[in-house]
Amino acid sequence: MRIPLFELLVSIGDVVDLMSPTVQNHHKRVTYAAHAIGAEMGLEDEVLSDIALAASLHDIGALSLKEKLDLMEFEERNCHLHAVRGARLLEMFKPFERAAKIVKYHHQPWREGEGLEGLGEEVPLESQIIYLADRMSVLPRDGESVLEQVKGIRAKAAAGKGKRFHPDAVDAFLKVAETEFFWFDLMSPTVDKALAQMVGHDMALTDARDLEGFAMMLAQVIDFRSRFTATHTSGVAATAEALAARLGFDHEQLMMMKTAGYLHDLGKLAVPSEIIEKPAVLTDHEFNVMKRHPFYTYRLLDPMGELATIKEWAAFHHESLDGVGYPFKLKGEGLSLGSRVMAAADVFTAVTEDRPYRRGMERAEVIMILEELVGKARLDGDVVGELRENFEEFDRLRADAQDTAGRNFVAFLKLS
Repeated sequence: MRIPLFELLVSIGDVVDLMSPTVQNHHKRVTYAAHAIGAEMGLEDEVLSDIALAASLHDIGALSLKEKLDLMEFEERNCHLHAVRGARLLEMFKPFERAAKIVKYHHQPWREGEGLEGLGEEVPLESQIIYLADRMSVLPRDGESVLEQVKGIRAKAAAGKGKRFHPDAVDAFLKVAETEFFWFDLMSPTVDKALAQMVGHDMALTDARDLEGFAMMLAQVIDFRSRFTATHTSGVAATAEALAARLGFDHEQLMMMKTAGYLHDLGKLAVPSEIIEKPAVLTDHEFNVMKRHPFYTYRLLDPMGELATIKEWAAFHHESLDGVGYPFKLKGEGLSLGSRVMAAADVFTAVTEDRPYRRGMERAEVIMILEELVGKARLDGDVVGELRENFEEFDRLRADAQDTAGRNFVAFLKLS
């Protein structure tokens, strides 16, 4: 297994930025600018890799669309909470501990050197670099010639030197900002190609356990955006793994199923939390926005050939045997057993879990709903049969997994 980590992180940042045209390509632009500044400063390749990794997900802790739009203003307000949240999420995956600390302080002003310390610890230089890159990246106005805006952007950086921004980082930025090349790359819709040439070739997930840990971290990134779904992904992953075991999947397939469970709602990062949080029936427009999430799960994982099976099991969880599901309208033999398991696990978890606005359903009602979906050729009868025959076991495993996720969510909320 060799899954290019940086390429995957850039894709995740892309999905996060799809919430609004205003934030589109923001993560990639900040990553490109921060890497260019760091390279101009003569930083070592390992440090540049840390900068790229942290910058590619630096706003992962901004939970709502409003919060993201506020961060696109040069004079940002109430910006530290999302940075602390982002750090808390990233540090759940041990290889990201360094990146988490960088993200934690990526809105720390320099203030003539006072910014060297924050919350009782030293602030990484990488954080200061990303802060400058982030603020410079929100200034160019789309629809206007970027070269005609460069003078004003460079003036903003120079005015903040030593006050808001690290002086060495400003000097490096002013140097790279002299070239038209930098600005054309930064504002290009294909800036990811420039990024691929700059960074990422040596960063990869090469172990199935690392992939599972990375997917578990992403599950919390997905779920913690809303109290309504705070433990859903953990419940689906546990149910899908146990259901697959009952159906004879081998050890390697069970690890893949659990990972697919963690990733099945990855595309919800493109759905504003205002829609996910709505307790009432969604409007047609809101539902159409919601329906795109399995598509983005599929497209995000599509370039990773090693994840082809996981991608299908994860992304087809809203398809149905009769072909009326979404977004691919697959049916019958077009849906593998793994995809059928995931679809059933998703429904089972959704109806048995507690939500802030309702209690989970009891056994009789759950079985009635599942069998009704089998009767309509939406779910696989054999898969649902396992759920019916071993209901208490699956419900206990689902509840245990969600209890653990719930405790993590409570700890996460204490940051607010």
